[in-house]
Amino acid sequence: MDYFYSISVNNQKSNGSKTKSTEQIHKARICYYLDSRQWIEMRPEYSLLQQSNHRSQQALFTDLIYSYTPKGSRFSYLLECRNIFNSKYIYSTFDSSLSLIYNEFALMPRQIVARIQFSFGKN
Repeated sequence: MDYFYSISVNNQKSNGSKTKSTEQIHKARICYYLDSRQWIEMRPEYSLLQQSNHRSQQALFTDLIYSYTPKGSRFSYLLECRNIFNSKYIYSTFDSSLSLIYNEFALMPRQIVARIQFSFGKN
């Protein structure tokens, strides 16, 4: 398991009005090996954006991957479910001494993807 956390707190004063924004990001990568040839991986990402003059905005984006490699094969078969919770947007901010930039990224809808990988190395 891998885990990443970041927090960004920005205070800005412009034309006499003060704004404060707090952005938190949590990312994880969780792998579970069923045996030496099969594994499941989940990659959740949660973000929370709070601004003093707006409501809080949350986003949960998660991918789920299953991989299988037959014994003695150089091929691996993967089945992915991207954006399993069908989240619509992810939000972020960027702060500099001159401006505060707010981003709203529209996400692709939930997808099921099948992939085949080939390895040139030994199995």
